Amino acid sequence: MTLRLEDVLSCSSGLEGKEKKSTLRIAMAYNPNCSKNAYKSRDGFTRADVLRWMDALAWMAAAQTKSAGIVWRPPLKLTVGGTFKDGRSMPDLHNLTIPIMDAVQDGLSINDKHFSLEVGQPIIDSNVEPSITIAVEQL
Repeated sequence: MTLRLEDVLSCSSGLEGKEKKSTLRIAMAYNPNCSKNAYKSRDGFTRADVLRWMDALAWMAAAQTKSAGIVWRPPLKLTVGGTFKDGRSMPDLHNLTIPIMDAVQDGLSINDKHFSLEVGQPIIDSNVEPSITIAVEQL
């Protein structure tokens, strides 16, 4: 499968806060198929479009980590948020966490059992395309 990065909207990494903790932020285009209710096909395999989305997220996590010189040490905090056009198109963000955690696990080479998960409050903005934001922070 060819890696395509058109799902990646933006990313940043560096040191933030008073304690100068390592932080990675990635914004991805929202793919409704990434929900835990839809990401597997009827035969039990992960859908191709979801795999591409997860591969792009994993690649960006790995690339940004390397370019910023971050060395991650468990435990990590993973925060998932999003921006959506209206309340009807807004998913339950908890349902997106399984593919996101799996992709970040692959990108950082750290087992997701070492992640503490936080789901942020979704933002409603009819002027932007729907997106998912993922933040990883060193605890």
